[in-house]
Amino acid sequence: MSGQNYKVAWLCEALLVSRSGYYDWKERRRQPGKRQLENTQLRALIRQEFARSRQTYGSPRLAHVLGCPGRRNRIARLMRQERIFARQRSKYRVATTDSRHGGPIAPNRVRNLSVQQLNQVWATDATGVLTGQGWLYLIAILDVFSRRGPQKESVLTFCTFSLSC
Repeated sequence: MSGQNYKVAWLCEALLVSRSGYYDWKERRRQPGKRQLENTQLRALIRQEFARSRQTYGSPRLAHVLGCPGRRNRIARLMRQERIFARQRSKYRVATTDSRHGGPIAPNRVRNLSVQQLNQVWATDATGVLTGQGWLYLIAILDVFSRRGPQKESVLTFCTFSLSC
């Protein structure tokens, strides 16, 4: 305040607060209340359990683990104040071939096949990659002769396209 002394009443009037509110605030800063002390202890427990859960538990699960399910909103507020946010699961799960089934498995008829010239046997593969703009599909087409034949030149064609779903 640049070395000048002002009366508390004038300052409270300028800041639109009551004098009793100012003195209550001043006292709370000097000696924290019961709820503030509880919050300090609860914050330490939240950090400990959150680290133990590999940063995956949100406020509902933390409330359950800490044994205070009625305090979910309080725990959520304390987590926000501590800048603690649970890592969310990925929206999409990669769906690959399910090899654990009882059905018949198709034999690989190309493995022992002797390819003598180009354009006899082609192999393909396709995969989808989730990007920020949607799914991007990558398809590879390969002439088997170029991979198994005497020459080591490979004729490989890539096709990419995206679909908006």
